[in-house]
Amino acid sequence: MKKPFQRLAIWIMTGVAISSAWAVQDAWASHVVRLLMLPSTELLGQPIDRSNPVFTCEPGRTLSGTIAIHAENDSTVAAPIEGTLTWQDHEQSWHYFDSIAPADTTDFSFSFEDLTVPSTAGTYYMVIGASPVRDGGFVVSMTSGSCAAPVWNDGNDLADQNETTLAGCLTQGWATLPLWKCDHFANESVGITYIKLIIEDLPVGACCLGQESWQCHVTTESVCTEEGGTFQGLGTNCDINPCNPNPVQIFPADGGNLNGQVIDVNNPVVTFEPGQPITGTVAVQVYNHTLVDVSLEGLSSWQDHETKWGNMGNAAPGHNQYVFPIGDLNAAVMPGDYYMIVGSIPGPENGYIASMTSPACGSPVWNDGNDLADQNETTLAGCMQNGYAMLDQWQCDHMQSVSVGISYVKVVVQSIPAGACCVGQNPPDCYVTTSHVCTTGGGTYLGDGTGCDPNPCQTPTKHTTWGRIRGMYK
Repeated sequence: MKKPFQRLAIWIMTGVAISSAWAVQDAWASHVVRLLMLPSTELLGQPIDRSNPVFTCEPGRTLSGTIAIHAENDSTVAAPIEGTLTWQDHEQSWHYFDSIAPADTTDFSFSFEDLTVPSTAGTYYMVIGASPVRDGGFVVSMTSGSCAAPVWNDGNDLADQNETTLAGCLTQGWATLPLWKCDHFANESVGITYIKLIIEDLPVGACCLGQESWQCHVTTESVCTEEGGTFQGLGTNCDINPCNPNPVQIFPADGGNLNGQVIDVNNPVVTFEPGQPITGTVAVQVYNHTLVDVSLEGLSSWQDHETKWGNMGNAAPGHNQYVFPIGDLNAAVMPGDYYMIVGSIPGPENGYIASMTSPACGSPVWNDGNDLADQNETTLAGCMQNGYAMLDQWQCDHMQSVSVGISYVKVVVQSIPAGACCVGQNPPDCYVTTSHVCTTGGGTYLGDGTGCDPNPCQTPTKHTTWGRIRGMYK
């Protein structure tokens, strides 16, 4: 029975197909069969040097390639060509390739794919052998064709041979090895060629695949190149996805409401009076394309950035919505356009996002005109569509452009007409304020443009006569 070289491997044999009758007895003689590797042998496109047939890769790598051999058979019977792998069970992993006709010289080429190397670092071998015995595993098990069946895993299989023995085959193409003769061993020659696999933990880094999917996985530079990816450098990883040029995107979300004003996700603008207290909620949806949580930091453009920035919490990987309560905040006292901003950069926290400072600097640098709250309206408006902006981040001695996830609410502070407001009784007090503030405080608004000098809220004096007053007490 022909058995697969490796359960997941697909071998495609090309060359000359030979049919012959198998001799029951062995036809072994001194170096009657010779195998030499040809220059067209390659693994993953890498040529294998016949004088030093070594291929190095990382554990668990999937291989494909071609093994090309020159075969000489000086015997009077056909010699089957079989292969074996030293890292798998010999009985289960051997494979019959072809046979060399008696007294013939032939070149063979065997192609394969989906052959997985060991997951443990070490030295392993792919061994090809040929001898004039029966096929069916007799060659690679080193068992005489006179025996009823191959004898496996007795320490004498072709895959059990040591490196010294195999290395001697590089130039002569054969070795003298013990052959099991059903009840004893006898030295016989066998044609041998091989590839030495060195499996080691090679330096790895992040590899980016696809321009839209932004897939990232850690592998070697050679594997990344073969996959058509872009290698990000040795020691890099995918914890913060380096393949996504915009790792965090933030957009306004439904659920925002400030002082009863519903925040429109398409036009997040609210209006307040100068100094008006602001309460409510701000809602955002965050697309975190990395594999770790990212920090969210917020601040208001009209307040001191260093003392008034806030840690809004973390955003988990993926797409999530967050609602932040707003309190202890007053609108600016001067009319104008201001902003409440939420931003995120993978990695930094503790004010480094809000200040646009690299954590390598040791502490955030504030109020240098480059804080998150210093960005202009044009820059912020672009975030409505993209969820991010490319902004300068202070790198301790220079600026560097980085992608920052940003969402904002525009706060318009208007100079609203004011007038006299009467509050209280006996006599009522007079204040100049807006109609909204007056009525909210339980006062009586006397109209836009009215003032408190003279005080219009005092009880007015009624004009009468002395006689009318006396009449009131009769």
